[in-house]
Amino acid sequence: MLREDLVREVAARRERGESTRRIARELGVDRKTIRRWLRIGGWRPRQNGERRRAIDAFVTFIDRRGPEVGWNGVVLHRELTALGFTGGYQQRFASWEELNSWLERWSVEVADLRIHGTTHERPSDRFACERLTPLGGRPPYRYERVRLRRVATDALVAVEAARYSVPVEYVGLMVSVQENGDQFEFFHQDKLVARHPKAARHSVVMDPTHYAGLLRVGARAPLAAPRFDPHFAQLGEVMVRDLALYEAVSRSEGDETR
Repeated sequence: MLREDLVREVAARRERGESTRRIARELGVDRKTIRRWLRIGGWRPRQNGERRRAIDAFVTFIDRRGPEVGWNGVVLHRELTALGFTGGYQQRFASWEELNSWLERWSVEVADLRIHGTTHERPSDRFACERLTPLGGRPPYRYERVRLRRVATDALVAVEAARYSVPVEYVGLMVSVQENGDQFEFFHQDKLVARHPKAARHSVVMDPTHYAGLLRVGARAPLAAPRFDPHFAQLGEVMVRDLALYEAVSRSEGDETR
């Protein structure tokens, strides 16, 4: 059903001498529809009313016979055909596999062999001309989602509310994070520097080898006591005294105040 303004455009173009094919192509309307409206002579509103179905004449028989045969479609169709019914029968399927099998047969034996309303060609002929690449011959699609992150001072990279370690030499640098299935891969200038399985949110995943050489457990060197403040070097070294001496002095000053 075309809009009134579109039907008027069709009529005006026809009066200017344009062909039906050109009108249909430029307006995106099927040629049969163009011819129908030209035959009618102008736009008319759709007439209300239901279309009569082939089965309508047998409704009374179906209502009576259906319960007797358990609404068996094969039986009802056979008996309706004997009464003059010319409609087809389709069996509302037992499984998805059966439905898919029927659809494949219908596509190959029916849909691919009839003239398509848009291309005006058989889909089987059109498919051969277009030389499309079958999907089964393409390699599997690899899903990759890449993010850019800066490595924090603790050598951790934040991804989806979790943190993952990379070698400490990349602290402060940018790395790209590629999501491949169930893992994250971390690259710096196309070099793979770390790989971790995905972890739950707010988790911290650390590889001890990423911190190698940074911490030396059990090899602490003794620290020398500070001798003087560098800002007051001209005053000489700070004298080192036993803390017990300061405690004795504080006690003596306390006794004198009494």
